Amino acid sequence: SDKPAAGAATPPPQTKQGSRVGRAPSREGQTLVGGFFAPEVHRQLRMLAAERGETQQALLAEALNMLFAKHSKPEIAALGRILRSA
Repeated sequence: SDKPAAGAATPPPQTKQGSRVGRAPSREGQTLVGGFFAPEVHRQLRMLAAERGETQQALLAEALNMLFAKHSKPEIAALGRILRSA
C-alpha cells in the first residue's frame, strides 16, 4: 500500500521553490518566536498596540531588544529584517 504507516509523520506540502505552502514571501528566512500566556496577557498586548498605534509584533521586537540590551547582547530584533550569519 502507498499509505504511510500509522503514526508516521508526513512532511508538510512543498511548493516548487521548496518552501512550505501558505508561507508569505515576506516571512521567508524568518522563524516564529512565541509562548503560551494567560488570555489577559494577550488582551493587554492588543490594547497597548492599539493605544500606541503599533503592531503586536513591533511591541514584541521592542521587548526582545530591551531584554537583549539588559543582558549585554546586540539588539537584533528588527521588523522585516533578516539577519544572515557571515
